[in-house]
Amino acid sequence: MNRLLPIAALALLSVLGPWPRTEPPAPLAADRALASLVPERCLVFLDGSGLHPVLEQGLDHPFLRALQASEFGESWLGDLPLSPVQALVKAEAWLGESALLSAAEFSERGLGLGFDPESKQTVVLALGRDADTVARHLELAFDAIERQIGWPGGLDAPHERWSGGEVWRLGEAVIARREALLVLGNGAGLVAEVLELAADPNGRGLLDRPGFLAHHSTRPADTALWAWFELSALEPHADQGFRDLRGSNRSPAVQAILGAQAGALFSARALSAALALRGEHGLELRLRAHEAPCVTALVPMAREGAVPAELAADGLARALLYRDFARYFTLRSELFAPESLPDFAEAITNAALLFEGQDLGEEVLARVSPWIRLVSRELAFTDGRHPEIPLPGVAAVLVLDDERAAEQWTAAFQTVVSLVNVDQAQKGGKSMRLHLAREGEVEISTARFSTPVPGEGVDVRHNLEPALAVVGRHLVLGTHEALVRELVRELAGATPGAAREPRETLDLDARGWRAALDQNFEVLVARKMLEDGFSRAAAEQEIRGLCLALAALDGAHVEFGGEDGSAPELVLELRLARAATEPRASTEPRAATQPRAETER
Repeated sequence: MNRLLPIAALALLSVLGPWPRTEPPAPLAADRALASLVPERCLVFLDGSGLHPVLEQGLDHPFLRALQASEFGESWLGDLPLSPVQALVKAEAWLGESALLSAAEFSERGLGLGFDPESKQTVVLALGRDADTVARHLELAFDAIERQIGWPGGLDAPHERWSGGEVWRLGEAVIARREALLVLGNGAGLVAEVLELAADPNGRGLLDRPGFLAHHSTRPADTALWAWFELSALEPHADQGFRDLRGSNRSPAVQAILGAQAGALFSARALSAALALRGEHGLELRLRAHEAPCVTALVPMAREGAVPAELAADGLARALLYRDFARYFTLRSELFAPESLPDFAEAITNAALLFEGQDLGEEVLARVSPWIRLVSRELAFTDGRHPEIPLPGVAAVLVLDDERAAEQWTAAFQTVVSLVNVDQAQKGGKSMRLHLAREGEVEISTARFSTPVPGEGVDVRHNLEPALAVVGRHLVLGTHEALVRELVRELAGATPGAAREPRETLDLDARGWRAALDQNFEVLVARKMLEDGFSRAAAEQEIRGLCLALAALDGAHVEFGGEDGSAPELVLELRLARAATEPRASTEPRAATQPRAETER
């Protein structure tokens, strides 16, 4: 009888229904997007999948070799307790294999990071070559950890299993593996959600974020590191400085200095950043906004205008900017906060004294093209007027609608100098004398301080020698007569460019700025000590660090663009300085600088 009971129970269960089965999670698709595995609540996402060539080539990557060969790289590396080669050798001894090889194979199909500011949790994801390769590298890493903490066998088997993934806990850190997917987090919540998304063939994660997919799918093919920031959602978790930055788009100062496109970048709902390494030539950073509140009345080409003629491509800096100052005044009540309006009213009143009662926005600036060309160059000082602290000169070139307005601008310039002299006289300061000079057929109005008597010394104020000239329809206003003369010669016979589709650009000569810093090193150190309270050693270190950073660069180029006004784009190109010699040969083992050969895998 007792033998019949199990048989009867089995028969009864088979009649009542089938045995319950636990279906294994679907395997991870080979073409699964890494971003689809990151929970949507992550407001910051970094995609480092493009760094794989760097991990494969190690210190032999062209960009890293060029950086190491620069003066900045040699100095920076010399201050490290271990050289990069020594660090890699040490890491290989700890791990039991090449750290670069392990990292390259761990992330061969993708590498990313997600951050949730509300929970302060971060998760790192890596899609490796295949499940067996990832498991082998992870086992070696666990063996190294066991040896270090004295816990033999403690990580041989997973501590838990979530959504088809193996999970290990190391204090607050959580490590999980599901097939070729490796997940590392500082909390269980995000790691569990990643594994749930990996188990769901239809999981989309960050791909459901508005605008995310469009930005991610159109990033340049050679992008090494791509990032996404949900700025609007990050704002409640950020400090006051970030909130002020977000709200600065309606500031007159921000619009005047940065312009409509740059001012809207950090006020956008989201921002993407793509970093590309150009080998020995440098790097490129591309920022692109999503749903940016661009001030449409102030964006480039909102008002037609001629572009100033091209100038010589030399000097410390040159830029082409779009600043419609006419609309700053005529649309001020619509564009800017009410508290800024009294300053506009004061400027309009003062300008009426200079321009024969004409309205600054509607009559004066409306007859000037919104395109402005800026140049900064080293100055040529005459004997007896070379300042003890020589500063670069700056000049602006604008285009007038009618060259007959030249007399009006010349008269305004001379009136300003006279008013400044009256103010300086009341304060017991030095005054400037007005002069008229000629460069060919062009008259130049200039003002300068009296030449110091021998032995008196030339004060820094002699860097300021304002001058104005009109060449055809080009209005040139500069900080020094010598610079204005140069530009007058370059503009002779030139005509303004036709209204077209130019872009705002900025070019900087890093070598020139480095030379200017070197020339004024002692003065800058003394100023740091007096104004900021630095010790001499700290002041020297800061200025020297800036000099070394400039030494790594040949120059920089910034360009603004974007087809859509709600998605302005900034492109920054940094050109690495060419090394005078090849990097010094290393005496460390060559094998540590790059992964082992394919035959060793």
